[in-house]
Parts: sequence; C-alpha cells; structure tokens
Amino acid sequence: MNLQIQVTSGCNYTCGMCHFHGEKHKEEYFKKRPELRKDMSLKEIETILQKAKDYGVKTIDFTPNGEFFTYKNW
Repeated sequence: MNLQIQVTSGCNYTCGMCHFHGEKHKEEYFKKRPELRKDMSLKEIETILQKAKDYGVKTIDFTPNGEFFTYKNW
C-alpha cells in the first residue's frame, strides 16, 4: 500500500503546462479553491504518518502541487 501526502501548495515556478501554477492557470485555479492554498502543519503530518504506520503503508511520497522545497518546515 502506498500513500501520497500533499504538504504544500507552494511553488516558486510558473511552468506553462502546470494546471496549478502555470501562467494561464495560477490565479484561476486557486481563486476558485482557496482552501487548497496552504501548508500542512507538522502535527497534521505526524498524525497521518502514525495512521499510515498503523495501516501498514509501505511507501510514502511527499508530493506537493508545486515544489516540495518551498515547504517552510522542510
């Protein structure tokens, strides 16, 4: 079993093909979905990781809708 955790919606790029941060899409996508423009807290991540362990998750992928290294707690 695998798990993907989206820790941030931040990105320092505006790649044209990206439907989250591309020049044509950035404002439109997040304007309609302001709840997605956030970072997860360390407590939220800790809770998810503990539950994943309890359920036997073997692989965890920290995947942002952008650039993981913009996550302030990295």
